[in-house]
Amino acid sequence: LVGLSMCWVGLAIQHTANHGGLAADPRVGYLLGLLNDVIPGGSSLVWRYHHQVSHHAYSNDVVLDQDVHSYFPILRLSESQPLEGHHRWQWAYGPASFCFLAATIHMQDFQCLLDARSFLVHFKGATATEILLAFALKLLHVAWFCVLPALLHGPAVMFVPWVSALSVGSFCLASLSIVNQNVEAAKAADKPLSEKGDWARYQVETSTSWGGRIGSFLAGGLNLQIEHHLFPSLPHNLYPDVQAIVMDECGKRGIKYNYYPTLLSNFASHIRYLYALGRPHEHGGKQE
Repeated sequence: LVGLSMCWVGLAIQHTANHGGLAADPRVGYLLGLLNDVIPGGSSLVWRYHHQVSHHAYSNDVVLDQDVHSYFPILRLSESQPLEGHHRWQWAYGPASFCFLAATIHMQDFQCLLDARSFLVHFKGATATEILLAFALKLLHVAWFCVLPALLHGPAVMFVPWVSALSVGSFCLASLSIVNQNVEAAKAADKPLSEKGDWARYQVETSTSWGGRIGSFLAGGLNLQIEHHLFPSLPHNLYPDVQAIVMDECGKRGIKYNYYPTLLSNFASHIRYLYALGRPHEHGGKQE
């Protein structure tokens, strides 16, 4: 339950808040966004540069989108990446690796905060005070999640609960995030955005949506990824209403709208994509 709660805070509260869609007052939205630092433990400062600047502006761009490269070399998610021997089995070990997402986020956060940079994006506009606050909130997260339980119950007793919470939360967060743009249907436009021209069409064609209103509540709107990428600052409870309009407009204009009825069907498509990207003949990759 702790892991699921941490995941939901990261999805439904900090994600929408840091996009500016959870509160009319930006100061309240900023404070709600800081819950990411305190509860799941990820840095909201790093997240804003990584997610909003690198990912949203250049979604699935094989050069500029950090998310295309975040899992490599463990997972190969783009034909532009070299194919290595272990990728043949990524369809099998990939989901298990999702359980380590929290650990990788913490390590990445420290490096990004020290460098004041995330991938190709420099932290322009971020002050030294904001970076120090990010480190302080990291310590607060460690205090309530690690230190306090260890003092009360002992590290040996807490080991299994810690691993369980982090693994469950990480798996859910990674699963809900990675399926949205890493399926065969969303890779038909897998090329730099500069070669596509139409930004909005590119957002639609390189994303997927699944489910509806219930999924939007549970996933903080990440299930309706197409709508989210077109209108990232909307409150996520509005995405189901927007979905009907977007689907209708895409149909009128002959734009491919990638929709799955459930998360399970979207996840299964992702596993098939991992399988295909791990084999040289199915996607034209050349083994190194």
